[in-house]
Amino acid sequence: MFSLILASLLLAAQQPNCSDPRTQAEMNECAAREANAADADLNLIYKAVVTHYEQMDREAETTEGVKRLRAAQRAWVGFRDAQCAVAGYEALGGSMESLLVSGCVAELTKRRATELRIMLSGR
Repeated sequence: MFSLILASLLLAAQQPNCSDPRTQAEMNECAAREANAADADLNLIYKAVVTHYEQMDREAETTEGVKRLRAAQRAWVGFRDAQCAVAGYEALGGSMESLLVSGCVAELTKRRATELRIMLSGR
């Protein structure tokens, strides 16, 4: 029983308080978590858009829509990664570099998810 309590205390101690991060390591971890959450959301909406485009392709008897969507998404990922590398350059090699990169990834990924939602809704 004691070992379970100790293990949960150690786990809790390792989890940063992302509502009020106090160290650079906590800020970096929280930014990485936000980027990962944004990426997970993007993947869900992207799959829905692919499904929508597959349906449109079936109706149009083509595969062009999905092909173009995938090309656009691959290009966007390349752009995002390159742009965020630039954002991290300000702190190149420093402890803040990953914070800047992760923050950029989260921001751009959220924007892309919004763009995909608009594509899905037809607005």
